[in-house]
Amino acid sequence: MTHEEYRKASESSKEEAQRILFNEYFNYVYTIVFSRLRSCANREDIEECVSDSFADIYIHYDENRDVSGDISGFI
Repeated sequence: MTHEEYRKASESSKEEAQRILFNEYFNYVYTIVFSRLRSCANREDIEECVSDSFADIYIHYDENRDVSGDISGFI
């Protein structure tokens, strides 16, 4: 997903933009979290960390910035 796609989706519905972002990047975020925590956390803890990660993304990503390109680097 590009910054521009997220910004446009966010203009019509913030919740819809977040759902699209979650659906597109869930596997990416889960894989990173799982690889870092698999030796010290159970499945529920890993899932909670993924949820917390998306909450932080939604809070801190500024769709009003003037940025071009993919947002996976921020994620």
